[in-house]
Amino acid sequence: MATTTEKVESSATTAPADPHSPVVAAHDAGEAGQPPTGRPWMYRSRRIGPIKIPAYASPPIQLGLVAFVCFLCPGMFNALGGLGGAGQLDATTANNANTALYATFAVVGFFAGTFANRMGIKLTLCLGGMGYVLYIASFLSYNHNGVAGFPVFAGTLLGACAGLLWCAQGAIMMSYPPEVSKGRYISWFWMIFNLGAVLGSLIPLGQNIHSSAGNVNDGTYIGFIVLTFCGAALAWALVDARHVQRADGSHVVLMKHPTWQSELTGLFETLITDTWVVFLFPMFLASNWFYTYQFNDVNLAKFNVRTRALNGVLYWTSQIIGAYVFGYALDLSRFRRSIRAKAAWGALFVITMAIWGGGYAWQKGYTRAETSAEDYVKMDWTTSGYIGPMFLYMFYGFYDAAWQTCVYWFMGALTNNGRKLANFAGFYKGIQSAGAAIIYRIDALEAPFMNEFASCWGLLAGSLLVALPLILVKVKDTVSLEDDIKFSDETIEEVMPTLDHETHEEKPATFTMIALHAPSNLPHLQTLKTFTTEHVTPIYGTTMEALLEEVQQLFEQQLRVEHLLALSKKLQAELNERLQSSPSCMLPSHNYTLPDGKEHGTYLAMEVGGSTLRVALVDLCGRDKPRQCLRIRRIVTSTIDNRVRDLRGLAFFDWIAERIGEMLSADKAAYDHTSWKEPLPMGIAWSFPIDQTSIRSGNIIGMGKGFHCSTSKGHDLGDLITQACQRLNLNVRLDAIVNDSSAAVLSRAYLDPSTRLAVILGTGLNAAIHLPISSLHHSKFGVREFPSTEDITHVLVNTELSMFGKRAYSTTRWDDHLNAHHILPDYQPMEYLLAGGYLGEIVRLILVEATESAGLFNGMLPPALSSPFALETRTLAAIEADTYPSLSPSCRLFQETYDLALPPTPAEMHFIRQVILAVSRRSQGYFTAAIYALSSLYHEIDSAGSANGLDHICIGCDGSVINKYPGYMQQCQMLLDQMRRLGNPERKRVVLESAGESALLGAGVAVAMANAGES
Repeated sequence: MATTTEKVESSATTAPADPHSPVVAAHDAGEAGQPPTGRPWMYRSRRIGPIKIPAYASPPIQLGLVAFVCFLCPGMFNALGGLGGAGQLDATTANNANTALYATFAVVGFFAGTFANRMGIKLTLCLGGMGYVLYIASFLSYNHNGVAGFPVFAGTLLGACAGLLWCAQGAIMMSYPPEVSKGRYISWFWMIFNLGAVLGSLIPLGQNIHSSAGNVNDGTYIGFIVLTFCGAALAWALVDARHVQRADGSHVVLMKHPTWQSELTGLFETLITDTWVVFLFPMFLASNWFYTYQFNDVNLAKFNVRTRALNGVLYWTSQIIGAYVFGYALDLSRFRRSIRAKAAWGALFVITMAIWGGGYAWQKGYTRAETSAEDYVKMDWTTSGYIGPMFLYMFYGFYDAAWQTCVYWFMGALTNNGRKLANFAGFYKGIQSAGAAIIYRIDALEAPFMNEFASCWGLLAGSLLVALPLILVKVKDTVSLEDDIKFSDETIEEVMPTLDHETHEEKPATFTMIALHAPSNLPHLQTLKTFTTEHVTPIYGTTMEALLEEVQQLFEQQLRVEHLLALSKKLQAELNERLQSSPSCMLPSHNYTLPDGKEHGTYLAMEVGGSTLRVALVDLCGRDKPRQCLRIRRIVTSTIDNRVRDLRGLAFFDWIAERIGEMLSADKAAYDHTSWKEPLPMGIAWSFPIDQTSIRSGNIIGMGKGFHCSTSKGHDLGDLITQACQRLNLNVRLDAIVNDSSAAVLSRAYLDPSTRLAVILGTGLNAAIHLPISSLHHSKFGVREFPSTEDITHVLVNTELSMFGKRAYSTTRWDDHLNAHHILPDYQPMEYLLAGGYLGEIVRLILVEATESAGLFNGMLPPALSSPFALETRTLAAIEADTYPSLSPSCRLFQETYDLALPPTPAEMHFIRQVILAVSRRSQGYFTAAIYALSSLYHEIDSAGSANGLDHICIGCDGSVINKYPGYMQQCQMLLDQMRRLGNPERKRVVLESAGESALLGAGVAVAMANAGES
């Protein structure tokens, strides 16, 4: 294949340089793509024994520093507030100060994104922290002089400072992490931050443990003042956001040259471009609304000072647990982000009802008038009945962390742009604080406790309902880098990985892109990019980019439309040949007609495989009722493990009968087998060798696959199952036996009269086709009587398609290795090249060679990949579906699945993904050529037959690969259409349609047809 080399103009799929790999991706000096501007030491990771410490300018370290700033500033504020009334006996002064605080916070917080973007992170955080110092000092002063104005002034000032601090914190927490780790970063922050509140609560607990007084002493306030000052000073240890570099070498998207005008304008642009964020505003409002109720109306109202301190410790500890649970759940890579968002919403709704329902039961037990009485004795932890409210208060803390974590994660899922997220954080904290100001004022006016409780519960539940449309519509699986940079003055090259982040030295190599001359019918292959270097001497026999180019050449060489047509012609000739001679392929079944869609009834269907038994009741309601035409009413699935395989004699069939009985007993109202007059007809999809003698009978040839019921060999399958059911008084009769591909044709044809073929492509491969009987040689029918063509014109043919293709398909050295080491070489050549059971092994063999010859994995093959067939096709599918530019989900999946000490580098992961793409695209091309050959065979043999009057031919498709592998069926359909246009545009179009659950549904249709034929 010819290749050309050109400069890269877009880095959207590039990978960061890896100092340990001979493949290095870098830019020439002077090209777009600027290095981070911090000092070199910022980008060097270090080790302390076995522990690797990330680089100082990395997101984990920077987020940790921010978390400790909040640990020492808002954390101490929360600890003080958690005591109720800021540690005072009377909450009035604290309520007034907090009303002023949150009113100011609401205004400043809403616009704080402008200040944070313009002033920078360090100054914003430091100014924010100093407000907490003055606020706590005001209450120390109030303890001595009783002047309430100072706390109110300090609260007003803190409102402005806190707006700045929380805006900067939110922007860091949401924009610094990669998309796949945002939940964990949020949880790490929330756990460290709330650890401050836990330790802060331990101070008054220790100082007041022997006191039952109402207010805290001076030592508590002095301790808090010292800690908050340390937090404000710690803000200067942060690096500027422009210096931050992620593990994959990418940078935070920012404004390079922010001005007050640009940031004020950007604030309103955010509301215009991301209008959907307003659906989160009610959640923002609710997020601090409940604090006043919990701290003042529960903790302060009901408990003495030492118990309040203990409750505070438990409350903030529960927040740590809640943040951990929800943060890590939100990053579960096995589920797509859009699915995780919906699940998080559901979880929040459930715990809102559960926890606040418990709170309602507690709140009914007391009133404000009762707890305000002078002679009211507050509860101590030694008081009987304390355990219940203690756990309620802990659940309130858990709930708060879950709510805050999810809100931050929802915002972070909308964008990765640091500038935009700073505005989101400002909106969040501003609206949150407006809510807090309102509820603090309501509490200061001494509203009934139950009224405040109801406002909390109602606002939380209602805000979830308002947010639901955004979560359903706007949370996508990823946000493209192109979308992220639209709200900044940076370019893709400036934020994508460009440098060796371990040494912060520019590589001498030139970053280039191989422009592959891909087949015109596969446009996605024309955009495949690879990574090459100049002036780098490899330490292995070749380089990964050279090997990748060879892989792509070998696997793509027959994928042009004209080549696929030539392949199809060879396969069609082989199909015609074996229609006349082969004893193992193109075998006529005992299904002669296709369903007419009028069959009705409920039938028992069973699928017996090597590892699973499935028994179902199948309803056939007629093609004239499309919504409930063909459905599974009830299904029971049982695992066939070694214990079942070890069953001897007839015991295996008795076990099957027991499973049938279990399924029927679940539907006893409709199927009371003790009162049946006629046996319940049953169809079976049997996955083992059988010498079928009629539609309902066949002698078992052997079971294999570890089964030990050898005495069944040579016996009629129908008799064995019927007799086993009779021993359990189950009035069941086996009326139809089908194989998987025939079942797929029958199930799809019942729904769609244009169906004439079906294919199964999962772990294995097969196909069935409805052909005129005259097209098969008489010898194909064996000892059974050759059907009269006057009465029966067609027959469903089991092609055993996996056995074709030896003479048609070209192979690579990896295919040849797989075939040579297979237990049955050359037995199923097509299956070995394209079925799900072998795609992973082909990729694994390439990776083995890449490790040995090109230095993949630093030349050391992971032990878990050393065994044949260790790489599963579902792993290939997950990696191919990964659209993240850095492929970080794939890196983590590969590391976890194959127990790697370190994840693959982005360059290695890009290589692996390109190999997977090449292997899967060849599978799609080869499979499409086979489908086209089958459809061509049908058109030529039955041109004047059963398909007359139809404008297209439908092919039913079942199997995990064709139905679930990303884009597989769509790509095959596209190739089929292109082959038809180029090869024979006058021919009927072939349409691929899913035929899910075809084994059970097809068995049900087969038994319905068998009974209809008898009647």
